[in-house]
Amino acid sequence: MRLKHSDRIVKFPIPFSGLPISKVNNPILTQFSTFNVIYNSLPKARQFLELLKEATGFDCKVTFLGLSDSPLVSSYVFSTDTIIENFLECGVPATKEEMNEIAEEIDSVLFPEDVDVLSAIRASKYLGKPIIYRRGDEPIIVKQKFSGRTIVFWHRDKPNFFDNSLTHLAGVVTLEISRKLSNPEIIRLVDFENGIWSATYSVPITSISMVKWVWDLEGTSLIGLSNWEEAQ
Repeated sequence: MRLKHSDRIVKFPIPFSGLPISKVNNPILTQFSTFNVIYNSLPKARQFLELLKEATGFDCKVTFLGLSDSPLVSSYVFSTDTIIENFLECGVPATKEEMNEIAEEIDSVLFPEDVDVLSAIRASKYLGKPIIYRRGDEPIIVKQKFSGRTIVFWHRDKPNFFDNSLTHLAGVVTLEISRKLSNPEIIRLVDFENGIWSATYSVPITSISMVKWVWDLEGTSLIGLSNWEEAQ
């Protein structure tokens, strides 16, 4: 019996650490989580489709899918990957790699301030591994430790304050988190980065353990964390 889309379960990357800082190339850490596939017509996915039609000259039938309880960035990448597959099945004379390049160009049009996190999720999905991603560098595969599901989304305004020292600190914290994913000290680092998010973007200070603010499309999402082994 064929599964309904709502019965499909996939493992897909989510952003785990890294802050959006305009014109700064800081690292981004991904992890994988398990999600149900759902029918979900994200507005930006529809805009992606229209731009893809213009870029390819093809008008193909697509299925709009998303991920339940995931950060928007993950659901958007999953949805647009599905659209790309639909176009390839439709006979577009392009390779998957060429279509992915077009997708990244469209990302930069739709989300000019979030290109790095989108590229990180796309690269992590392509490799099938959690990674440290920094634009221009080869992705570094890291340990899989945490799973996360979205609790709330928060629209992101301009940062309250950023200087060179804070920019450096944000990058260092992400690298330290990637190195200590299996260390009990990781929760202190997660709480510390939550504090940076709160100071920089005025998101609420969290007093609950095992929750984390993560970079999401045009905003940030608070995700509830669980150990990957427990989340299978």
